[in-house]
Order: sequence, then structure tokens, then C-alpha cells
Amino acid sequence: MKKRLLTSFLMLTLLLALLPTTALAAKNEITVYNWGQYISDGTDDSMDVIHEFEEETGIKVNYLTFDSNESMYTKLKTGGTSYDVIIPSDYMIAKLISEDMLEPIDFSNVQIEPLFKDFVDFDTFAKSDFRAVKVKECEAVKKSKKLLKFVLDDGSGADRVILSGIHEYYEPEELVGKTCIAITNLPPRPLMGIDSCGMLISAVHHENGEEKLHLLMVDPHIPAGAKLY
Repeated sequence: MKKRLLTSFLMLTLLLALLPTTALAAKNEITVYNWGQYISDGTDDSMDVIHEFEEETGIKVNYLTFDSNESMYTKLKTGGTSYDVIIPSDYMIAKLISEDMLEPIDFSNVQIEPLFKDFVDFDTFAKSDFRAVKVKECEAVKKSKKLLKFVLDDGSGADRVILSGIHEYYEPEELVGKTCIAITNLPPRPLMGIDSCGMLISAVHHENGEEKLHLLMVDPHIPAGAKLY
């Protein structure tokens, strides 16, 4: 459930950035059509995804659900409601595209850092040891607003501690059990009196001038310590 609710929250945030700015400015709300029971509503001490999204963005969410791709398709065909975001399965996406029922994604609000122009030789690149790591524990670092302390399984049999300044984007409990990517052969770096032994990899971009960060999380079937090439 945690994977679904976190992914759904990030997905709504990203899709908001891709929607036409003029349309959002005009109504300051979006209508989302999704599978029933797919997003956490705050019960059982889970995140209320819609509430958190509205608090974060100031955009009201009209959230409607369907129980099958076919019922969703029928509702779209009959019209009557204009949806900003729909979340069907892959085969239905192809069908909707073939029938010209989807709008192209607008990437104009998303800014990506330019690619580096300087080349790095292979031997230099190969010196960085990228490994899959499993998050065993995660907690906020005392007296720090940004740092999270990760206790990681890197496949070596000994715990690895890495500190990462991503508390603005994640709560610690969301990340326990996740499979992430780390550079493991950086020299230890003391932060707030704790040695950080490596660096977790994140993806960073900007939306409407605001920095967004997503910790790189991969297939949980990948074992701890698997090397990336």
C-alpha cells in the first residue's frame, strides 16, 4: 500500500505540472478519474494522498473512481464530465490513443538540467561503485531540518549508514523497505556528528521554478549489493 500511495502522490504532482497552466489558473482544480481503492484516504494511519496534494499545491482535486477499464471507457465515450487525469491500464491507454481521446502531454512547465558537454572516460566512470541497497531503517537526524539517516543493507553483511538531505520530500517511514541505488565507495563524510558512507541517487528537475526531487527506487526483486553497470 505504501508503494501505491507514494507513487500516486508523486504521479499527481507530476501530472499537475504537465497540465496546461492557463487551464489550472482558470479553475484552480483538477478532476481525476482512477481505480477504486487505489489511493490511500488516511484510514489505518496511512497518508491521505488527496488531502496532502491539495495542501501542497493549493489545487482542489475532484476525485472519481471506476471499477474496470471498460466502465471507465464507457463513461469517457458518453461524455458529460471533463477529466484532467485518468489512470487506466496499459492496453486501454493504447485504445484511447488510437481513438484520439487523449491530449498530448505538455512538458513546457518541466525544466531539466542540461546534459554535460564534457566526456568522462570509461575508466574514470568505472571507479564509481553503484550498488542496489535495501532501506532497513530511516529516521530524521536530530537538529536538522533536511537530513535523513538511512541504515542500509548493501549485501556485504554489515549495515551501511548514509545521510541524505531529502527530508523536505520524504518522511522516513515512507522509505523503509525500499530498494534504492547508492554510490558505496565515496570516503566517509561526517554530517551532524555521523559518518555518511556513500551517497543515495536521486533525480532532480524543476517545475515552474521550484526544485523537485525523487529518490531513485528500483524493482524490489533486485537483491542488496547488486552492482550497476
